[in-house]
Amino acid sequence: MVARAMEIHEGTGGGMGEPRKILREADSRMIVQLSVEELKSIVGDVLEQKLKRLSISRPGGLLNADQAAEYLGYSTDWIYKHWQKIGGKKIGGKGLRFDVADLQAWIESRNA
Repeated sequence: MVARAMEIHEGTGGGMGEPRKILREADSRMIVQLSVEELKSIVGDVLEQKLKRLSISRPGGLLNADQAAEYLGYSTDWIYKHWQKIGGKKIGGKGLRFDVADLQAWIESRNA
């Protein structure tokens, strides 16, 4: 459980002369130490969840450049520059399409 620090500022409220309290949440960031294996496990879980979400929304497994960028965590510009390297295919006049399995294979080849 994360404890949240609160600041209380008192000042003069409206016309009744009552004290006014303003609560502000402190910065909720924290420093966490993880082993390499723990980090890999977390990243793997997140990628697996994303893969399942994308597979459900796209039964054929084909993604456009924006979806591929979101899946890989890169910009759309990067996707267009490297589309052949990551397994993109040109399909008619619809632009580029990416098979989720090809994207996953590219991710795994980088982790090897």
